[in-house]
Amino acid sequence: MKLRHPLTPAWAIATATFRESIRDKFILGITAVGVLITGLSFTTGAISLDQGTRVIQNTGLTAIFLTTLFITIFTTTSSMSRDTERRALYFLFPKPVSRAQYTLGKFLGASILLSTTLWLMTLLFAVGYSAIDRSWTGYSSILTTTLFAWMEMELIAGMALLFATFAAPLNAALYTIGFTVIGHSFVVLQEYLARQDGSESTLKLVDALAVVLPNLEKFSVRDELLHGLGLPTIWIVGTVAYAILYTVFLVFVAARMQRQREV
Repeated sequence: MKLRHPLTPAWAIATATFRESIRDKFILGITAVGVLITGLSFTTGAISLDQGTRVIQNTGLTAIFLTTLFITIFTTTSSMSRDTERRALYFLFPKPVSRAQYTLGKFLGASILLSTTLWLMTLLFAVGYSAIDRSWTGYSSILTTTLFAWMEMELIAGMALLFATFAAPLNAALYTIGFTVIGHSFVVLQEYLARQDGSESTLKLVDALAVVLPNLEKFSVRDELLHGLGLPTIWIVGTVAYAILYTVFLVFVAARMQRQREV
């Protein structure tokens, strides 16, 4: 008897999720709007005096990342709900497909979709950008910024997957958006409290939350790269490790939650 690899069911679910998502009109609409805004970003350079390339990069990459963010949240939070509504889980779990494999498959499906969207839009943007600036510095900035954004999106997908295991799609999406905003606010809040001479206990609380909750500001390197500032190697290694470990942790917890969930 031929033994099946444990990841085979997860990969089958991932590819099915990806194929279903790319046919979704809502996702196609978001992608079209994102491509349009990214294309319009090239017109901003004409009215930006000597900062044209920086403005184009900032506007274009922001449009790409926001598009990918909405697609990531929508796909991850709604996919499980659709399976439940169609009672697809009743046909999956009696078969040799564990809930952990199902959860992993859903995450991989969302990961494939967000990776495809992010990198294809970035490629199109880089092609258009080449007509303005062909220097390696510009391409390096775009590539590095996109790479860190991709790690952030993977972490957000894991977070959305976790919320989707116990909340309705709309609530899960709102929770994900809320924690995404919080994750980008720690640095601003810490700087604000430092300027306002906040109490030591409050500063320690914010620092503790920045450790426990996803600190997404770690992945925001666009401003540093646009201004020609380098990224320390040790910091890059630490950020990559942070993204991998936190994403794996979120998917693991989501799988555990799925095991306790009644279909």
